[in-house]
Amino acid sequence: ELAANGGNKYAQLKLGYCYQFGRGRERDYKKAAHWFRMSAEQKNAIAQLKLGVCYEFGEGVEQNYTKAADWYLRSAELGNDNAQYNIGYCYEHGQGIVKDFSLAYHWYRKSAEQGYEDAQYSTGYFLQKGLGVEKNEEEAVYWFYQSAEQGNARAQYSYAVCLLKGIGTAENAEEGYRWLIRSAEQGNVYAQFSAGRCLLTGHGVAVNAAEGYRYLCMSAKQGYADAQFEVGTCCMSGTGTMVNTVRGAEWYAKAAEQGHADAQYYLGCCYAVGNGVTQSDALAASWYEKAAEANHANACYNYAVCLEKGKGVDADRAAARGYFRRAAIFGHVQARKVLKESYHEFV
Repeated sequence: ELAANGGNKYAQLKLGYCYQFGRGRERDYKKAAHWFRMSAEQKNAIAQLKLGVCYEFGEGVEQNYTKAADWYLRSAELGNDNAQYNIGYCYEHGQGIVKDFSLAYHWYRKSAEQGYEDAQYSTGYFLQKGLGVEKNEEEAVYWFYQSAEQGNARAQYSYAVCLLKGIGTAENAEEGYRWLIRSAEQGNVYAQFSAGRCLLTGHGVAVNAAEGYRYLCMSAKQGYADAQFEVGTCCMSGTGTMVNTVRGAEWYAKAAEQGHADAQYYLGCCYAVGNGVTQSDALAASWYEKAAEANHANACYNYAVCLEKGKGVDADRAAARGYFRRAAIFGHVQARKVLKESYHEFV
């Protein structure tokens, strides 16, 4: 503390850590931020980073994204890889600073070249999507791999997808599946879902429905709607698990409530016939309507039938015609037939 009071920027940083983590003294975020500032003002890059974090999360100071970005930038300009990533994130999301993908990529790249795994992933992502830099899928794969090798779950998933689909590299489904599993085991919801699908379809791995169902459940339990729908379908069909229509309808409902159009349609079908739920024409019509709003062809047709027959909803032939037409536009063959025979309309 004597050295810190004497102006030693390294001692000031260390004292800030002591107050931040309660090492040798009572934890005090305000005092921690004070000493980080004292050191940061002497161009200590790590202290500047720490002060930026204080402002970003409101630790010991009033939360202020603009000041956080300012301190991240100062630290980044002094070469701190963590700060370079943080200011890249600020530029990407417009957090405390004007959104600028070019500058976001610039700082992500600088951090990535120093080996910062999150920045390596972001550099790969920007290159793959052409954000702030010319699109380059081959180089994106390189950065995904660099990050994946360090254990970054997002990068492992992205690298796996590149291998599975041959994006920016030669297709190698077996190797792609192995990377999916590495990401999935770290809890990546998208990797868990994709691993489950691979196991169900035999893409890059021998078919194993039970194991595929297990991975889909891992993803579904984290709230991923696509996985929830797939788990519901497995339960309904007995794929990888015992047939359980009640559980299947429950998973359809979870996905449907998140706006998943297929789940909304199939949940409507469940209510229409009482499959796993108490039969209800009104609820069937309601879910068909929700899916129809997302231009789901089958849902448009089924909702049109409900409107035409007054099943679960007030009969409305004009509205029914509109939904038959929407279904037909999206390729529903029976809807085209109904329009032709009952409404004398051709689509």
